[in-house]
Amino acid sequence: MDAFSLDMRTLNFIIILFSFIYALGFMLFQRTQLRVSGLTMFAVAILGIGLGPMLIGLRGVVPDWASIVVGNLIILMAFQLNLYSLCIIRQYNKNMAFAVATGLPLVITFLVYFTTQFPSTRARVMIISFYLSTICITTAYVVYKGQRNDFKLAVNMLSGSFAFFGLYMLFRTIYTFLSAEIDDYMETGMVHQLTFLFSIILVVSISFSMLWLLYARLVQSIHELSYFDPLTKLRNRRALEMHVRKRFAGRLMRLKPMSIIMLDVDRFKRINDDCGHIVGDRVLRKVSEVIRQQINADATAFRFGGDEVMIVIDGANLDSAIELAETIRKQVLLIPQNEIAGQTVTCSFGVAQLNQNELWDSLVSRADKALYQAKEQGRNRVSDGDLLSEQPIAIKA
Repeated sequence: MDAFSLDMRTLNFIIILFSFIYALGFMLFQRTQLRVSGLTMFAVAILGIGLGPMLIGLRGVVPDWASIVVGNLIILMAFQLNLYSLCIIRQYNKNMAFAVATGLPLVITFLVYFTTQFPSTRARVMIISFYLSTICITTAYVVYKGQRNDFKLAVNMLSGSFAFFGLYMLFRTIYTFLSAEIDDYMETGMVHQLTFLFSIILVVSISFSMLWLLYARLVQSIHELSYFDPLTKLRNRRALEMHVRKRFAGRLMRLKPMSIIMLDVDRFKRINDDCGHIVGDRVLRKVSEVIRQQINADATAFRFGGDEVMIVIDGANLDSAIELAETIRKQVLLIPQNEIAGQTVTCSFGVAQLNQNELWDSLVSRADKALYQAKEQGRNRVSDGDLLSEQPIAIKA
């Protein structure tokens, strides 16, 4: 065993160093990049994981209450703060963090008792290890079950790091319970030495996982800016061009049924002129929200321009597209007027189905003409573009 002995003071110093570096890095990231709710708390928690061992390493230099009680308390609170911050970052119910925190006063009481009244390193190690195990396993669960749509590999690595450390702390609790009293903690056996090594691994792995997760979020935000309209949250014209290019890439794809819906807000210019562009923007957001709620996985909505929206429905015939358009039309009428400055909002719709060997421009033209026909007939209605069919145009090989 001596051949594999680890220098706990050196490991302790490495924990402190890594914790300070990563904590500083996250704080600078929070100040200079896209702000992430909960990240500052996560950075403070990483810092606490380093500050605690620093005080423990000063045992004999500072009083025991400062080295043992305060040092371990900082570690426990750091892990508790980690749990709370990750509930925010991963969008999970904070009640889990609050539930685990209820055990902290009892842990502190035992920690003080086994330091001042009945000194026992063995008892302190068991108490701290068991509580850390509870926090880490709970944190792993929270990270894994969080509602935020984050990069899966980063989430799994972050969750797995806490799960591994939590299970090791549980093993350490059992091992310490079955062992004799510990005389000198800094010169103790391999299991306790490995705790310092695994703490370093934990700090590095959760920090790397968090950086990976944040990087993936930045990439996702750039993607959304490139392919999504920021006002309506619908896809933009660039995304539409890519969708059409993919849809018409092969002959078999062109032969599959497809329908489109063209719609816009009735008298939208009047809304802008009478109520202002802020209300107009609010109307567009509300209509777009209705559209997103009503379409399924086979339909994709794009902001075509201004107040005009195109919905492309793969695998749908004309009747299905008309039915969807009617549903959206009726739901738009239900938008509460108090949310849009007392305005009653209606939409007009033009629907068309792709004919065999028809070009995309021809399909759009028919849907667009149907939309204007709906407006000419009184607005707030759905018009069938196939009644306005142009002669199909053959696609050249």
